Amino acid sequence: MKKISLFVLLLVVLSLNPIYSQYVNVRITPASSPVYGEEYIMINPKNTDQVVVGSIGNYYPQNTAMGYFYSTNGGLNWSGGPLLTTLAQPGSDPIVVVDTNGNFYYVTCANWLMPPPPWLDKLLCLRSTNGGMNWNNGTAFAQLYPKMDDMPMACVDFSHSSYGNNIYVTWTLYDHYTSSNPNDSSYVYFCRSTDGGITFSTPLRVSKIAGSASGNNSSPEGPEPCTGPNGEVYVCFPHNEQIFFNRSTNAGVTWLENDIIVSQQIGGWAQYNFSPVSDCDISNSPYNGNIYICFADQKNGVNDRDIWVTKSTNGGFNWNTPVRVNNDPPGNDQRLPWICVDRVTGFVWVVFYDTRGHTSTQADVYVARSTDGGSTFQNIKVSEQTTTTVNWLGDYIGISAYNNKVRPVWSRSISTYYCELWTAIIDTFIIGIEPISTNIPDKFSLRQNYPNPFNPSTKIKFDIPDSPFMKESRGMGVRLSIYDLLGREVAILLDEQLKPGTYEVEWDGSNYTSGIYFYKLMASGVEPGDFNKTKRMVLLK
Repeated sequence: MKKISLFVLLLVVLSLNPIYSQYVNVRITPASSPVYGEEYIMINPKNTDQVVVGSIGNYYPQNTAMGYFYSTNGGLNWSGGPLLTTLAQPGSDPIVVVDTNGNFYYVTCANWLMPPPPWLDKLLCLRSTNGGMNWNNGTAFAQLYPKMDDMPMACVDFSHSSYGNNIYVTWTLYDHYTSSNPNDSSYVYFCRSTDGGITFSTPLRVSKIAGSASGNNSSPEGPEPCTGPNGEVYVCFPHNEQIFFNRSTNAGVTWLENDIIVSQQIGGWAQYNFSPVSDCDISNSPYNGNIYICFADQKNGVNDRDIWVTKSTNGGFNWNTPVRVNNDPPGNDQRLPWICVDRVTGFVWVVFYDTRGHTSTQADVYVARSTDGGSTFQNIKVSEQTTTTVNWLGDYIGISAYNNKVRPVWSRSISTYYCELWTAIIDTFIIGIEPISTNIPDKFSLRQNYPNPFNPSTKIKFDIPDSPFMKESRGMGVRLSIYDLLGREVAILLDEQLKPGTYEVEWDGSNYTSGIYFYKLMASGVEPGDFNKTKRMVLLK
């Protein structure tokens, strides 16, 4: 048996302990150029070294300019500048999406806070074909003045249907923004582009309800679109402390006659809860087709906001009871979540601000992951520095994931309005895993879980030996999965690169039915063959 030095062991333990930030943090914005927040991030699936961020620039409010930032090495270094176009003054609410060819699109409001006319009189879409380094002059669309466009959201259809590569944009259309006139209303509207953002369709009303024009909880602010595995278009939006959903199966030409009520959102979208966000699993995972909606609300108290995820497995017609994402004790405050689904693994990722361990005015940034279709979530802190929640943090943050490469983006406030933008380099997500021995094992071993039978949780211990074939820099590819009696994979506890050692993983079966389950450990890249071992366990409630 080989001994690991105490110093090396200490480094390993610290790097795996959730109370420490185990991920490298990178500041996106230059120290001399803070921004106004409202950041959005996107990884290029054609080249995951290309990452693009959009944000409101640092000229607010007198002369708002949108900012763009790009990385060519996976988020380790960043460049960028103001977004320039002759079509209008870019204003607020930046959204960055990428198409199936690797082209990025920047969607934003125009003429924000400009006295009318014009004011919020159009939306803009600019395109980059070189990883966000340069942008074209763009296209102006949704020009419906004197009605006003606000809070656009966008997505690209990555399905293999005939609608693949379509760009979809949804937004809130106001008769007059922040009007107290009871005759003024607001609605969810929709456009699409089928030619790479060159032209957009005639704007179409989606929501059947009409909100007020006040710009508060009675307005359907920030409608969020996503697409399904067969080219379906989905959109969710808030209204009067409820979350609504609608869908189209023909690229947005027609929509359901009636909006579907998904869930309550106690406290509504205002006051740091913000609008619900959605994504759909289009991977080849067992959860293909699941639609997820993530939101914050105050059902446990005004100073005890929580993050929730609800899902639909039948195209949005029915929704499950929301699952609490943050796993801290009551009394803390979580806010401004964002969600995405990895198109390769089907893992569900959520990022949010979290006050656990602080006063109510200080927050860290946490990332949560679900490997079992949104039934359970693991949490870990990813920010190295706290931020001040009483200062401006924008209306949303962002997260993007592709094939286990995950990049969140968040604001760290440095004054009442101005922020720095940060990301974390997440290429593995080791959580709930403990190295429990100073010795390097001689061989692979998968131990019997304990306790067994169990209710509701059990621990699984396994050994990974050293190997001359192991890639020194990354370790060995290890996957630990749970299967039911029918052989269906119901949870992935671990899918990471691990160094030699003895590890212990805990599985919480609270959301699973009683019965017999199997857990399988697989290690790839082992010569002369892969390691594959399965054992049985019993969940007894």
